[in-house]
Parts: sequence; structure tokens; C-alpha cells
Amino acid sequence: MKATTAAWSLAFARQAQADFYVWQALELNNDAHPCHRMLLLQMACEKICKSRLMNDRGTLPADLQSSHGFVANPLPTVIRAQLEFLGEDLRTKSAFLQFTRHLAAEIEILNPAMKRDGKRPDNCEYPWEHGNTLHSPLDWQFIPQQLLHEKFGPLFVKMLRMSICRAVEELQNSQP
Repeated sequence: MKATTAAWSLAFARQAQADFYVWQALELNNDAHPCHRMLLLQMACEKICKSRLMNDRGTLPADLQSSHGFVANPLPTVIRAQLEFLGEDLRTKSAFLQFTRHLAAEIEILNPAMKRDGKRPDNCEYPWEHGNTLHSPLDWQFIPQQLLHEKFGPLFVKMLRMSICRAVEELQNSQP
């Protein structure tokens, strides 16, 4: 018997949680290079977005499994839903939500599979050539890494963690 969409959604949420916890441990202890930390953050964000697309919108797992462009648009919605769940007044969170949209777009760009019209070859996983220069993620400053240290960065991390944990809990509770 094939796994249900609900089972896939839970599996993606659990993996997002595992990726997030490893990212958080490395981030707190500064034990890994930023490119590795950004890779884990990108993967956690992508997986929670895919989980929510399956659970909330009924997107089929097969439609999500071979693509990576699932952070820029869904992640702000995931974060917004968490704020709503907490009973926050979204009118007072407009600057934070704008920051979240910007950060989500930058997180999506971290994936080397994303096409950027040749304008943003930087990624956190593989070396790349731009012009006549070969770059390595080990030598690169990543925009999301910087944004996480700005005014709304800690709130974003908190809302992301809460979104992931809530998804796992709700999905586990809904399993037969």
C-alpha cells in the first residue's frame, strides 16, 4: 500500500525538524562553516514548506519531490500562519512579514538547483564560476546568515521553530 499524502507530510515535517535542530545546534555553537549551516537551514525551510503544501493545499508528494523552488512563496505563508495561530495582530507585524518575504527569497537562492538567470550563481553547496572567477561556498558571505542577525532575525527563527514543531505535533496527532 502506498503512503498517504498525510504520511508524506508528516515525514517531511519530521525531517524539517531534524534539519532545523542540527542547524540550531551548529548555529549556537558556531561549530560548522556558515555554508554548512545555511545548507541545513535551507533544507529545513524547504521541507516544512513542502509538508505544509501537502497538508494544507493537498499538493501531491510526487509534485514536490523533484523540485527545490518551494521556499520563497510558501515560507512567508507558513510564518504568517504561525503568527495567526498565536493570536498575533498581523497589522502590527507588517515589517516582520516583509522581512520574512525577503529572507525566504534569499533562503531559496541558497539551493544550487535554483535558476537565477545567471545573476546569482552563489549557493551554499557547490563551487561555481562567475565571470573568470571560481568561487567556493567556503569563501562566501551568505545574505541569509547576515539577515538572521538583524532586528527580526531572532523572531524569524522562533516562528520557524514553532511552525515546524506545531506541524509535527498536529500531523502526528492526526495519524490513524
